[in-house]
Amino acid sequence: MKVGIAGCSRQKMEESLSWALGHTSEEQRLKLYGEPFVAACAESGIDYLDITGEPEFMERMRAKYHEQAVDRKSLVVSSCGFDSVPAEFGIPGVPLKRPAVHWEDAVNSWAVKIPSSDAVLVRRTLATVAENPDGLPTASKHQEQSLKQWTDIKPKAPAQPSGGFHRGSFQQDGPSQEEIDNSSFSMVFVGRGFKDASKVPPGKKQQPDTEIITRVTGPEIGYVTTPIILVQAVLLVLKNRDKLPKGGVWTPGVAFGTAKQWLVV
Repeated sequence: MKVGIAGCSRQKMEESLSWALGHTSEEQRLKLYGEPFVAACAESGIDYLDITGEPEFMERMRAKYHEQAVDRKSLVVSSCGFDSVPAEFGIPGVPLKRPAVHWEDAVNSWAVKIPSSDAVLVRRTLATVAENPDGLPTASKHQEQSLKQWTDIKPKAPAQPSGGFHRGSFQQDGPSQEEIDNSSFSMVFVGRGFKDASKVPPGKKQQPDTEIITRVTGPEIGYVTTPIILVQAVLLVLKNRDKLPKGGVWTPGVAFGTAKQWLVV
């Protein structure tokens, strides 16, 4: 991908870019330089996708630009990467409140709550689904987007798992190709409910009688899975724009929730 930058002094621009990339984190760069891109797209009616996993940025962009994006038919979607598309595959479902560390019988392992953007995105998607039971208006004037569930997900078998946590050995240069090749992820969804919900008395608490376990697996999350998901999201927008929400600042689960072209490999 090529990026064009204009300025009066090539030397000063190179020095400034070098300093910014070396002295600011992704979160800082996003706060400083991300909003102008979102604002320009929302104003111009251009679709915008990114891979940020920064909840504060996403919530702020929705609060400031959602109405304008709807009006100008600009589709703005963040977290189009490992954060947080795999987590959104669990929709529809109601996340259970769990301790930060708890034993999960379904996977026979300890589970640790990770402070990522996944929970924020999933809650936003669930709220949108609940608030729009009939779906959202699409770019096509003749139909509405259903928000029922993800469909037709085709995960490939995972790569061999990596060797575990590195004890005290963090590095600045990123992983080697061998480390990338030997890394993978597996995300487990545990759904509990009822075979026949119509037989459950309203307002009465009752233990679920059905459990469904689903796994989403893939290769290394940052350098492999995230680019694949982003490219798939771009292709979805290019090929199915008339079937997606006509505009607004949405989560991946809302924007792409019923698309049938996802292929996570």
